[in-house]
Amino acid sequence: MRTATRRKRIIIGTLICLIGLFILTRMDGLWNRVRLPVDLSARMELYKAGIQKHAAIHDLDWRWICAVIRQESSFNPRAKSNVGAIGLMQLMPQTAKELSVRNSYHPEQNIEAGTRYLRQQYDRFPRSSHEDRLKLALASYNGGAGHVFDAQAIVRHQQSRADGWDAVRIALSQLTVQHKRLHRKVWNVPRPKHGHFPGYRQTVEYVDLVMGYYAQYRRIYR
Repeated sequence: MRTATRRKRIIIGTLICLIGLFILTRMDGLWNRVRLPVDLSARMELYKAGIQKHAAIHDLDWRWICAVIRQESSFNPRAKSNVGAIGLMQLMPQTAKELSVRNSYHPEQNIEAGTRYLRQQYDRFPRSSHEDRLKLALASYNGGAGHVFDAQAIVRHQQSRADGWDAVRIALSQLTVQHKRLHRKVWNVPRPKHGHFPGYRQTVEYVDLVMGYYAQYRRIYR
């Protein structure tokens, strides 16, 4: 009888400990969110030094990186999207793994990896002007470089200049299943090389928003 009672106490005690740990974990996440300033400019100041450091390393404008972070997470290092993107620059788990990120929630690691990844996207378009490279890099960051390359292939097929964002922007909308006749002409199969891209509107809007924020930051921080 005593053995059974003791066993019950151990089980109850263990459950209480587990519940306590769960509550502490949730409270820690809540505390991190609560401590964030409401003003976005104040939030940016928390990470400005790290952003400037890594932007300089990769020869990018730190204000552009700030614009990306504003759109991605509103400077919330605890942000997590419904598709699993994490942290300030919303790194996908596979991308974080490829970039050797140990903890995507860690602001410094997230900024370093996200900035490095943006530089990689920027370097994919060496023939474009700087302004176009920024926009093409953003489209690649958000929608995947493969879809941007497919859009460029369509532009070339139409005998237009494929290095500019304006033409690629239009061609992204032609990567949907409704344009399979065009796809046959470009790739000899009824689908783009990197698959259909139903989310092209989101990517185009993403580029517009980030570049809009970038223009604001350039006016404010000279």
